[in-house]
Formats: sequence, structure tokens, C-alpha cells
Amino acid sequence: MSPSPENWPPSALTWCPASSGTMRRSRPRPAPSQETPTCCAPRSTRTLPCCSRYRPARRRRSSTGWTSCCPRTPPSISCAPRLAASASNPAPRCWRGRPQDGRRRSPRGQRLSARRPPRYLLSAGSAGGRARRKWVECVCLPGWHGPSCGVPTVVQYSNLPTKERLVPREVPRRVINAINVNHEFDLLDVRFHELGDVVDAFVVCESNFTAYGEPRPLKFREMLTNGTFEYIRHKVLYVFLDHFPPGGRQDGWIADDYLRTFLTQDGVSRLRNLRPDDVFIIDDADEIPARDGVLFLKLYDGWTEPFAFHMRKSLYGFFWKQPGTLEVVSGCTVDMLQAVYGLDGIRLRRRQYYTMPNFRQYENRTGHILVQWSLGSPLHFAGWHCSWCFTPEGIYFKLVSAQNGDFPRWGDYEDKRDLNYIRGLIRTGGWFDGTQQEYPPADPSEHMYAPKYLLKNYDQFRYLLDNPYQEPRSTAAGGRRHRGPEGRLPAGGKLDEAEG
Repeated sequence: MSPSPENWPPSALTWCPASSGTMRRSRPRPAPSQETPTCCAPRSTRTLPCCSRYRPARRRRSSTGWTSCCPRTPPSISCAPRLAASASNPAPRCWRGRPQDGRRRSPRGQRLSARRPPRYLLSAGSAGGRARRKWVECVCLPGWHGPSCGVPTVVQYSNLPTKERLVPREVPRRVINAINVNHEFDLLDVRFHELGDVVDAFVVCESNFTAYGEPRPLKFREMLTNGTFEYIRHKVLYVFLDHFPPGGRQDGWIADDYLRTFLTQDGVSRLRNLRPDDVFIIDDADEIPARDGVLFLKLYDGWTEPFAFHMRKSLYGFFWKQPGTLEVVSGCTVDMLQAVYGLDGIRLRRRQYYTMPNFRQYENRTGHILVQWSLGSPLHFAGWHCSWCFTPEGIYFKLVSAQNGDFPRWGDYEDKRDLNYIRGLIRTGGWFDGTQQEYPPADPSEHMYAPKYLLKNYDQFRYLLDNPYQEPRSTAAGGRRHRGPEGRLPAGGKLDEAEG
């Protein structure tokens, strides 16, 4: 385990032997320390999202040549800030610094004209008569921001109203992720790999009844015991729901709400040594938050609650990207979950915290300003929502086990349950009512196309990443589909229809 920032060795604040840079002639190059600094430690020992710990040190091209950009190199390197360790500021900073006279200098000491102002300067204050930059882009690692390079893009471009108050925590929070599972085992496997190193406990609820009230096997429990999820078993709390709620067969929303209520009340109550500021996140099995956003919630103070995630929407697989995002309210602190929501996860999902009877008492007791915000934005995805992302057989099981309240219930129609018809829907991206959507262009190489674990195991999850029945050929002109090998429409000039 790497030492905490306050215990970093002096060498970690002055010199990083992993980086090489052009030095100013006016300063001698310091000798590398015998002790390996934190920024050069193996990947498995890195804990904080500083730019030099998540990737090897990068170098930036200047007008005079290559100069190092590792924040733990000596201050004499042109693009590194002047580092100083103190009781209030022990961690190295990674913003684009300038000499005291306000002008940039080359490695040889010449003055250079400023190329451009810092990109993300949110506020400035003064300390000891000198201006202090509080919010800038990390020059070492794209996608990270802030003085400590710990604020991801999904927070930088979010609607969080308290960005200037964000400070790294001395002790990370614990993160609890609660999920109901039916038969989304591939997506559950992806979640475990994507979030396994930042989530401290996965609370997974499984019932021996479907949402429709029919008996079903306990497949997930079987997979836990046979070693399928052995790599994450130590973090999984299994919650067994052995009954179906009264009235759930007549009104499917009763059953749907009860699943989340039981998951939260039974699961969280069985966790020990909870702290009030631990983070609780409740998701459907097909909703996967991005790791960077969850890591931020774990390591930073200053954000408000409850919070939501802007998720990339997909249908049948990540290859059919739907317009816009799905904004899912799914998280808060354990203290708010207990005091305001009464340990009821469905209340959290309904966005009605301000109508809860204990809302004002909790706000006054904690001194927190409770303002709902969302990680990400409609243009910056903070997770993935992959709806109906199964094989045709999996879609068939979802049809017949769906709750009796979300009408029309397509599982009641025999022709909709036909596997050939389902394959046609996957091929064209159509819906069960016969409508066709226009999909934006989607390519596996684009940012946030799918979770990283999926992309690293492309062959294993190919049916989720590539259309198994027809390769999607989206174009910038409206995202039209079903084109031939040369980009032309099929004979007749009409789009293919899903056949029953």
C-alpha cells in the first residue's frame, strides 16, 4: 500500500527518477533518491488519482525541445510547478505554473511569451500577497483537473454547484453499491471488474420469484458457490428475497418498488461499522456508473447530495446508441439514506428528497446544502445504461418475467416472443411496437463507447459490442442504418423491417 500524502518521502516531492527532463543550466540536476517515490510505485499500490500514478510520466513539447511533465520532478523543469510541502499542503500540485514575474521561462532561462491562459481557472485568491490558482487542468493526464489532479472530466463538466469547495479527504470513504439481479450476469461481471477496486461492498439481491411472480432458480447464488465470481466474492453481500409482495401480481409497480426497498433495508442493515459519510449507490443491473466518478466520490469532500449519473443509452447492445442520456438519481451518503429516506432505495430513485419529513432536520443538523446534482452531462457520459442487452434467449426470458404494470407487456404476445422476431429487432434496432429509431453514429473506438473491461475482452462480449446479425453502418447524416457493403441502401431504397 502506498503511503498517504502526508507520509510521502521527501524524494516524492522533489525528484521522480521515472521522468527525464531538460534541466535549466542554472540549477544542478539532483541525484535520484534510493527510495522509490510513490509516483513510480507499481500500479497495484497506487491509491490516489494523481496524474503520474495512473500513467507513466508524460512529456510535453515546448519551443525549446522536450521537457518533462511529471509533477514530482524538480522545480527547475520548465513545465513543473514549484513544489512545496507544508502541513496544510503536503501533496504535490500539478497545475501549469509560472515564475514569480508572471512570464514563462525556457529550460535555459530565457523568457517566453505566454501561449495562452490556463484553461480552467474557476477562482483565484491571495495568500501572502501572491495570487493562487485553485482550479486548473492537469497537464500530465488528460481528463483530470484541479490542484491535485483528482477531479475527473465527468465532475468538471457537471452541474455541481460547489466545485470551489472540493478538497481531497485524508481517509477515503467506503462505497456501497446495491443491485437487484435477475439474469443480467454478463453485465454484473462487467460491473464487478469495472468498479471492483473502488467499491467496498456490493449488495446483490436475488429472489426465487420473477418480477411477474413466477418461480425462478437462484442462478446467481449458484454462480457464487461454484466459483464463477470467486475474484469478487469477498466484497459481495448476498441478499435473498424469499417471498413475493402482496398485490404485486395485480400491480407490477408494487413488486418493482418492493425489490429496491427490501434490497436497501435488509442489505444495508446487515453491514457493520458503517460511517455516516460512506457513499451508497443503488443501480439496476443494466446501469453501470463510470469508475472515475465513483472514485471521485470516494476521495473528495465538498460535493452535495443526492447525486445522479448521466448515462450513455444503448439498446440490445452498445452498438445501438440512443440519443441523449439517462439521468439516474442513485446515490447519497449513508447518513442521508437513513435520516431522510428511511433506508428505502426507491425513495432515493424518485428524486423527492425535499418532500421527505426529515429533510430539513437533516440539512440543519449536518449544515449541508442539499442540492441534487449529476455527474457528467448530456455530452459527457458518467456511465452506461444498456437496455435489453442480452442474447435473443435472454431477451425472451426478460419478456416473460417482466412485471405486470409496464404496459404493453410484450411478453403476453406470442409473436413477440418468437426468437426470429427478436433477432430481427436486434438486427434493425427496432422496437416491439414496430417503430424504427434514428440512431447517432457509434463506433467502438469512441470515448465511453462501453466499459473498459468489455473492450479488453472483445471476443468474449462481441454480441454486446458488434451487431451479431448485421453490422451497423451509421453515418453522420442522421445515423441511417441498413446500408450495403458499399454504403448504399438495399434494393428498393427502403430500410429493412423486422420480420415476425
